[in-house]
Amino acid sequence: MSKREYENFTNQEQWKNYLKRLLYTDNKFLLRSLLIVYNNQTDDEKYCGRSINDNNKGFSKIDSEELSRIAKRLKEQNKISENDFWTVWSKMPKYWKQLMIHAKAKMKEQNKNIEDVQNAFCFVGNQMVFRWFTNG
Repeated sequence: MSKREYENFTNQEQWKNYLKRLLYTDNKFLLRSLLIVYNNQTDDEKYCGRSINDNNKGFSKIDSEELSRIAKRLKEQNKISENDFWTVWSKMPKYWKQLMIHAKAKMKEQNKNIEDVQNAFCFVGNQMVFRWFTNG
C-alpha cells in the first residue's frame, strides 16, 4: 500500500497548507469538513446554534450561528444554497487545525486496526492461521 502525502508530514505548516488546499479545491471535502467541525461543538452549542464554550472546538463565536445553520441544513437536506456554499468556502480554512486533529485521530485508529488484524494472524509453516488457534 502506498503512503498518502499527509502520512509523511512532519510539522503543522505542512498540514495547514495541505488542508487549506483541499478546502479550496475539493467541494466534497469542504462540506465534510463543515460537518466535522460542527460535530466538534458541544450538544448545547448544536442545540442553540451558537458558540457557548471557549474550548477551541467547533465554530468561533463570530461564525457559529451562520455555519451551524448551514451545517444543520446540510445534515437535514443533504444540500445547501450557492450563497451558503461560498460562505462555507470562505470561512472553513481557519478551522484547519481541528481538521488536522480529526485526521490524525483517524490515522491512529486505522493504524491500530491494521495492527490488530496483523496480530490476529500468524504463519505456521506455509499456512496463515488465526493466532488464537495456535499456542504462540
